[in-house]
Amino acid sequence: MKSSWLLSLASSSIVLALKVLAKEPTASSTAHVLDDQGLTYCTPQGIIGDVATCDFKSVENVNRELAPLISRLVSTTYFRYYKVNLERQCPFWDDELKCTQPDCAVEEADEEELPDEWKTSSLSGVDFTIGGAGFSSFSKCTFGEDDFCLVEDELSPDGTYVDLRKNPERFTGYSGDSATRIWRSIYSENCFHTEAHGLDNQCLEKRVFHRLVSGLHASISTHICIEHLDRKTGEWGPNLKCFMYRVGDFPERLKNMYYTYAVVLRAIAKLSPHLGDYNFCAGGDKNSGKLTEGILTDIVKITARDPSTFDETQLFVDSQEYLKLEFKQKFRNITQIMDCVSCQKCRLWGKLQTSGLAAALKILFSVQDISGYTLRRSELVALFNAFHRLSESLEAVESFRKLYHESFPTERVTASASRSVEAVPSETPIHEPVALDRDDNGSAAAESSAPSLFSFESIMDSQSPWGLFIGAVIFIFGLARILLQTLKKEIQTDVSKKSQKKHQAKSKRKIRHA
Repeated sequence: MKSSWLLSLASSSIVLALKVLAKEPTASSTAHVLDDQGLTYCTPQGIIGDVATCDFKSVENVNRELAPLISRLVSTTYFRYYKVNLERQCPFWDDELKCTQPDCAVEEADEEELPDEWKTSSLSGVDFTIGGAGFSSFSKCTFGEDDFCLVEDELSPDGTYVDLRKNPERFTGYSGDSATRIWRSIYSENCFHTEAHGLDNQCLEKRVFHRLVSGLHASISTHICIEHLDRKTGEWGPNLKCFMYRVGDFPERLKNMYYTYAVVLRAIAKLSPHLGDYNFCAGGDKNSGKLTEGILTDIVKITARDPSTFDETQLFVDSQEYLKLEFKQKFRNITQIMDCVSCQKCRLWGKLQTSGLAAALKILFSVQDISGYTLRRSELVALFNAFHRLSESLEAVESFRKLYHESFPTERVTASASRSVEAVPSETPIHEPVALDRDDNGSAAAESSAPSLFSFESIMDSQSPWGLFIGAVIFIFGLARILLQTLKKEIQTDVSKKSQKKHQAKSKRKIRHA
């Protein structure tokens, strides 16, 4: 009988699906061991690409040397105070909503703790020469020709100084439509639009722009997850599921974060030989100035020793000034979108990091002779603090990598994690917009013992166990439908035959009676 054959086939398919799920990963779906400890999750390998000439491992190695130096540098008086206008109106849409979470607030610096020359009463006497405090005056609310952002004006009565150490960047609870709108506006309106085939057919300059924005986004997401509030215990600490949900399970995001680091590192290396021209004394404290200069000297030694991490000379060649202008205008828009962030602390760090990246782009693409050019103090502060945040992001990746293997010691690294370590083309599209700081714990994977297997990306991968399982389930449902249709037809046939027999028997009885 057909139904018996179909039942047998369906049973065999279920057994096959279970065998697929229980099968050990093949060599193609198991990650290669890429470091000494065998920790493969979030361990990219190979050349970063798109004129970033270094490899991922070299970037991690140089960051291990630079990280403690950069951390000390941003703790000095000169680099820890940043003047910023957090009350500037959003230039793109009306948004009067403000984040009411306590962690959204910014603690302003008391003027008494500032060096004398930075106080409002002393600004008229500030020395703006290259040997002075490192600032220079500019017209209010205008972009300089070389600028990739609206640089914060330390002479303006608008704005206030903030001690960055007292306002660390971390999870604040800022979420909702207002938060999501920020990144959506950045990607949909102020990035170069991708063609139907993604970034493959984009020119180099447009790919660089996409990767810089995506890398900054991934870095900010990493900061949120490494300094995450456990609402049950009230303690701050790393949230692995948050990281996997936002960054870890998306290799292109991780690679772009390394890319952005490499670009900013190149800008600092280009500027480094001329840092001795700046006066880093704050408030006449020569000891503080000597400390800052000493740390910068050590940083210069490392950046001068290592080969260039990015070749900026390959961009905007053959009279592509129109493309540079468009590149610059789009990045300016992104820096202004930070004035639309409702969370004050998120706005502070968004403005600081986009301004720092803008300073790096200015050094690489706008300033022909860096030896005769003076950056404003606010640009230097933004540049090195933005680099510090990228540096801490790379350290956080190493921490999450270890935490992943401690949390799932028996898990085999399957397709989702495998893609995190295999070479991914640099043309991989940037990730979809999410909130600047969203209140989530990676909920899509929260109930899983191995969250990386439950990302949409891994489920839809035909080479992963879950992808094969989903395919088998679909196949079984198809067979079940065929089986039900066949059974229905057979039942209908049986009923028809019984009806015919009953009709024939009735006809025979009528004939006999006749």
